[in-house]
Amino acid sequence: MNPFRGLLACLEARSKGLCLAVLLALQSALMPSRSAALEVDGMSFPDEYVLDGQKLVVNGGGTRLYSWLKVKVYSGVLYASTRSSDAQTLIQTKTPRVLFVKMRVDSKRSDAVEAWRYYLEHNCSKPCTVASNRWTPFLEAMADLKEGDTEAYIFTGSGFELRRNERSVVKISDAELASLILAGWLGQEPTTPELKKALLGRH
Repeated sequence: MNPFRGLLACLEARSKGLCLAVLLALQSALMPSRSAALEVDGMSFPDEYVLDGQKLVVNGGGTRLYSWLKVKVYSGVLYASTRSSDAQTLIQTKTPRVLFVKMRVDSKRSDAVEAWRYYLEHNCSKPCTVASNRWTPFLEAMADLKEGDTEAYIFTGSGFELRRNERSVVKISDAELASLILAGWLGQEPTTPELKKALLGRH
């Protein structure tokens, strides 16, 4: 039934049942169509990430829990050109990957810098040769974050970019450093084993 013609018919017939059915059909027709969103612990994320015109698919998503209290710090989704459950494949590939993060609590810049120093150092074992002075531009881009802030960690074959609340804050032309940063989630010393598993799609 054409909902607009149906509306005229129900008004002429004065049928409550017919009018209700037509109004429901009209509501459905007028609602914008949206692609299904991915939910991570109640937070919605897009089911794809478009980077420079290229659509990346969901690889996995999870939440960073802190301490024995299991405080939910942030939720994130890893997008990739091709899905993979192998950490090294995702770390080393030259195709684009994006880790999109939404903050659940406020966080301090100093805490982020301290944590990143630890993960960069402990994931840089042989054959990694990324000297600590190459971390500097990345660490300097850290900031105090508020609940609801977003960060997109963008990894390509040529380097890394960080976008905060959809604004670019740093671009680094260092593919080896980019791999090391992603290893902070997927490497031998990940942020948490549970989050690593979730980002790899191993639920």
